[in-house]
Order: sequence, then structure tokens, then C-alpha cells
Amino acid sequence: MKPFLYILVTALASSMFTIFIYSKQFPQRILVREPRAVFSDSRSGLPAWSSENPYVESNPLSTTSINKTNSAPDDPVSFRDAARKSTPAVVYIRSTEIRTNRWGYEYLDHSSGSGVIISADGYIVTNHHVIETGSEDLSANIEVTLNNKQKFSAKVVGDDPSTDIALLKIEAQNLPFLHFGNSDEVETGDWVIAIGNPEKLRSTVTAGIVSAKGRNINILEDRDFSIESFIQTDAVVNPGNSGGALVGAHGLLVGINTAILTHTGNYEGYSFAVPSNLVKKVIQDLKEFGKSQRAFLGITLNDDIDNQKVADLKLPDHSGVLVEKVFAQSAAEDAGLQAGDVLLRVDQIAISSNNDVHEKIGSKRPGDEVTLTFYRNGNTMETIVKLKDVNNKSSIENVNVHAEKILTDQGFEIRDLNPYEKSRFKINGVRVVGIYKGSVIDMTNMQTGYIITQINGQTVKDAADFISKFKQVNGYIDLTGFYDFDRSQSIYPYKFRKVS
Repeated sequence: MKPFLYILVTALASSMFTIFIYSKQFPQRILVREPRAVFSDSRSGLPAWSSENPYVESNPLSTTSINKTNSAPDDPVSFRDAARKSTPAVVYIRSTEIRTNRWGYEYLDHSSGSGVIISADGYIVTNHHVIETGSEDLSANIEVTLNNKQKFSAKVVGDDPSTDIALLKIEAQNLPFLHFGNSDEVETGDWVIAIGNPEKLRSTVTAGIVSAKGRNINILEDRDFSIESFIQTDAVVNPGNSGGALVGAHGLLVGINTAILTHTGNYEGYSFAVPSNLVKKVIQDLKEFGKSQRAFLGITLNDDIDNQKVADLKLPDHSGVLVEKVFAQSAAEDAGLQAGDVLLRVDQIAISSNNDVHEKIGSKRPGDEVTLTFYRNGNTMETIVKLKDVNNKSSIENVNVHAEKILTDQGFEIRDLNPYEKSRFKINGVRVVGIYKGSVIDMTNMQTGYIITQINGQTVKDAADFISKFKQVNGYIDLTGFYDFDRSQSIYPYKFRKVS
């Protein structure tokens, strides 16, 4: 009997010891019914993860809360709210024009893409290349199709080829529109969605992350003073999406989709958008002045700071952008910048490339002030720069458009050439800034942007001189001039229209 009791006691003791050890190594797991939880990234506000599973495994012995933000995601991030808010504000744009070839045959030229409504009363931002057809003029018939399939005729308020941005206007009210976000706050790794409205794929939404900022891909190199400082993303963008919206997680507009880097013509992994801060500044200029008001520092830069330059200039590291030349009477010279300085920050925003500087300065107007932080002779210094225009004037150019009745009766509006245009073309004259559809001027196939230098063989000095000479003629008129993109002289003859 004693051996049996001894064995029983030993077995019970062993069992209890085994249970004790197991409970310490493998705590009991209890399924607890919990409401669905969504955790947010404190910086961006993006949902970090969400669980569709209503059951959460809980350890009653743990001292750590079960709602841990570092838990692994069960589902991908949802952009449904941002997409729902943004999609109605993205439109389809088609630009068509009847043109004549060198043999006199007419053909239909067209371009198309997307656009973004930015106000309830019908202002729309898009790319310049979306609304231009086979020439640099913008006199084509432009039709806008809303997300709800309504169609409107649009007019061009203004355009800026140097940033590939154009502003349109349709006559409508109470439209859905997007608010601008701050593109300076966008960082590499942030989630974004690209929204386009191509003709056959209405309301296309794709998602990706910001791959890089300040990218230059040399697509605007043929345009004067071009600014390329694109936001690069891996969101899918294909032909037809140009001019569409790049939207952040909260549904704010952070860029205008503009280009893809491709060898096939289709998306191959990278897309590029004009930053919203630059877009916002350009369209404000277009609404207010009819053209972009560009600011300049008056320096040449080099962002290739290699080991040799670091050694020669005794720099602490490879950060910043080297000032190679400062032009006389420029804003930079007035502020005391010198060749050999290394720019570190513009308005306290760190810069790492020429493109960063061009974007930050390009988002300002002549007369604006910026704070530059730079490195010189072992010291970090600051200076305040009052920016100037291309002619070293620190004031905004006043563009006075002439729309006197004698001009509008013929169907066009003109303005004086600005100082830059006069110095560039080495000539006086007036620029045609508006042509009315169906007018006698429109029938000549003249395009907006045409520079008139002569009227009936008489030289034109400026708008006042042109109007004075215009009032003296009757019958047939010859308007002689040229276009920026084709400097060869051309003549538009037409019969003067008498309007009582």
C-alpha cells in the first residue's frame, strides 16, 4: 500500500509542477469582443492599421494595453474618404482646333487631359500642355466635362509654360472643388493618391507614396526660365491623367500630375507632379495679372558639392547648394551674397538641390522678401533678400490689357510688350492676349500670343500708338508680326468691320 501512495503523491506533485511551469510560459489566452479600432500616425493622420476582425486576442496577465499602435497591420490603408472628397472635383478637358496645313487642307488638331476645380465658381487648374494643340497659342475650343457628365465651354484665364500650368474658367456655380494643401509639408514616404479623368476611364484613382521631391526631368528645358522641382510618386499615372490631382491623405491638393518617366509612352514606375505651393502662386498671378510674376535671386548655382569642393571651401559637410556667380545689381548682390557661399535654407526650409531653390524662389513675387541661410568661411550666416524680376526691378509688373470698343468690335484684346519681351525680341509692338470666337479676327486664324509690329506697313510702338493708327484706317487692314515659337514674319489681312 505504501509504494502505491508514494507513486500517487509523486504523480500529483509532478502534474502540479508541470501545470505551474506551463502557466508561466504560456499564459491563458481569452478571446474578448472589442469594437473595431483604428489607430493614426500622429504626424500625418493616416490610418496606421485597422482590423476588420471583431475579436482581439487579449492577455489578462499582461500589464500592457491591448490597443497598441505598434501592432502589425491587418488590412491596407483606406483612401475612401480622400477619394470620395476629391473625385468630383477632377474633370476631363478636351481642346480642339481646326488648322490648315501648308498645302491648304484643313485638319482637326486636339489634345486632352484632366483638370482640377479649385473654386465653386468654376476656376480650373490644369497643365499648359493639356490645352495647347499643335502650336503655342491657346485659341482652340476647350470643352470641360465634369464628373457628373455635364459639359461646359471654357476660356483660358492665363497660362505659364515655364511651370506647365494653365488656368481655365467655366460659367458655373456651386461646383465641388479641392482646397490647396501645403506641399512643403509633404515628405518622402507619405501616402498620396493620383486622380485623373481621362476620356474613357472616368474618375481614375491610384495610390502610392512620395518617392522623392525636387526632381528635374528636363521636360521643360525648351521654355524660358522653366521651373522643374517635381514631387515624384509611384502612383500610377498614364496619358490622359495630366492636369489631374495629386491628393494627400486628408483630401487636400498637394500637386498637379504632369509627367511620367517612360520609354514606352505608358507608366513604368514613376510619375511627377508640380507642387501645390508653386501651382497656387502661379494661378494667383494669372487671375490677378494675366501672367506669372517671376522672382529671381540673380545667381547661378551648383548642387554637385563633391569631396574636392568640401576640402577647397572648408565645408563641414556636403549639404546645401554652392553659389557660383552673383549677377550685378541683382537681389542677391543687394543682400550681400558672394560666389563661394553655400545656401543651406530658404525661409528655414532646408535645400539640397538647384531645383529646391528654383521652386522656393519661383513661388514668390518680385518685391517679396526671403530669408537665406548660408555658410561662408566657417560660419553659418543669414541675410534677408528682397527679390527682383528678370529686369532687376523689385516691383510687380503691371500688365495693362487694352479692350477698347474699337478692338473688341474686331474681336481681340492687346497689351504692351513688357521690358523682357522688348529686350528679348529687340523690337516694339503689342501682344494679342484675347481673340473672340466668331469675330473677324478669329476668321483670319490669328492666334493669341501673336505680336503685332506693323499695321498697314506702319511700325507700331505700343498699344496707344496701335489704337491711334487703328482708328485712322478703313477697308482692308494688314496686321504684320510674329509668334514667339516661330520668329518668321507673317501677315493677317482682313476687312475692317464697321460697328455702329
